[in-house]
Amino acid sequence: LYIVSGPFRTIVHIAKIRKIKPTKSLLSAPALSVDRLEIHYNKYDMVIVSPKEKNAFIRHLQSKNKSIEVEKK
Repeated sequence: LYIVSGPFRTIVHIAKIRKIKPTKSLLSAPALSVDRLEIHYNKYDMVIVSPKEKNAFIRHLQSKNKSIEVEKK
């Protein structure tokens, strides 16, 4: 998963994603919307994103990594 926010680039290996959960956090993150997703990966890492089509985005990630846990609101 390649995440771009202005001049910053982050690569998250889909196989390392553990959990995805919705958030409205205002933390500084590569997400312009306040309707965001927290992606937890590795043991303690987390990134916040705001994909246009959240459900399709989650389905795509789960198709690549069946062990991803998805928390509902």
